[in-house]
Amino acid sequence: GETSPRWSPDGSAIAFLAERGDDTHTQIYLMRNGDGEARRLGAHPTAVSNIAGAPVCAALYYLASVPRTEDEKSREAANDDVYRFEEDFEQRHLWRYTLDANTTTRVTEGDFSVTAFALSPDGAHVTFHRAPNPVLEYADTSEIWLLDLVGSNSVQLTKNGIRETGAQLSPDGTTILFLARTNDRFEKYYNGNLFMVDANGRAPQVVSATLGHDVLQATWSSDGSSVFFVANLGVHSEVFQLTVANGAVQQLTDGRHAVRNWLYEPTGNRHVLTLGEPHNPGDVWIMTDAAAAPRRVTHVYDYLGEQFSLPRQERVEWTAADGTTVEGLIYYPLDYVAGQRYPLVVQTHGGQQTSDRIGFDGNPTSSVPALAGPVSYTHLTQP
Repeated sequence: GETSPRWSPDGSAIAFLAERGDDTHTQIYLMRNGDGEARRLGAHPTAVSNIAGAPVCAALYYLASVPRTEDEKSREAANDDVYRFEEDFEQRHLWRYTLDANTTTRVTEGDFSVTAFALSPDGAHVTFHRAPNPVLEYADTSEIWLLDLVGSNSVQLTKNGIRETGAQLSPDGTTILFLARTNDRFEKYYNGNLFMVDANGRAPQVVSATLGHDVLQATWSSDGSSVFFVANLGVHSEVFQLTVANGAVQQLTDGRHAVRNWLYEPTGNRHVLTLGEPHNPGDVWIMTDAAAAPRRVTHVYDYLGEQFSLPRQERVEWTAADGTTVEGLIYYPLDYVAGQRYPLVVQTHGGQQTSDRIGFDGNPTSSVPALAGPVSYTHLTQP
């Protein structure tokens, strides 16, 4: 199976990951647009992941574990295969494959793991998340670093006990944007917030503290004057725009939906997203103007409402004993008759992160098979 397809900057080819034929690990393949079968690019000795293309069609960057040493190979050949869980790990580093020269170069060096990375818009730098090792429990000790793509001038930008995600350099190369589930004092167990830090390593600053919602994704606008992001508002999620100069926030989408997948394409200043709705798992929508509503461009799931009886779904709200506002989703029984009483099944969901959200849900009725007759099913979730 093929994964992680990536268009080349000029749209002439698609790179993807696969393990084919006599491959012993996942490798990079390149398929020309409309030009037959794909070809493998190089043969990395370990599995490849997280591929990204440079802004010009010159190189592909990816993550892969450090190859085994000769001693490790000898032990493996002798069936000395004792494995110590979460101790016998292999560090993951950033690599570059140059297309014209058909060569592979290791970009990062050291006793650490690169867990994620993002290339700068000009292709000169890379921001990456660096952890002591790839073991999950060490994720909170990872930090953000900035590096020239030739592998020099590395600068550490954060130093705390919080896991950061999504670090990326601004178009002008001065500021790094990232997300972290923390407050301005870098304490744990808070909603996701948006942070910025200067490329020279000054202290990071939170820029979404007044929003009061969980920030899920974020990226720079094409000119760097704004940041677009997706935030969870309880039972629905929406796309927002934050103006960097004054911190003003504008909500760009609004509806009975949840943003499932979202991508901002800076060249055409377009947002491409899928919206989960009560009767639609997620058709594709495009938004080209912040002042205009998204435009639906696919109708893959129209048949669901036409061929199946689907439950009515509504947002409900009430006040808890301590004054906290609580939200929920109620699924009405099929063929619901107003004024008639029905059994009620309640599924609670604790806050404050990852709430249940509006969308097509195949689980409610299958979760209560022992109850005869129509049933109302409610999700309770604290925003």
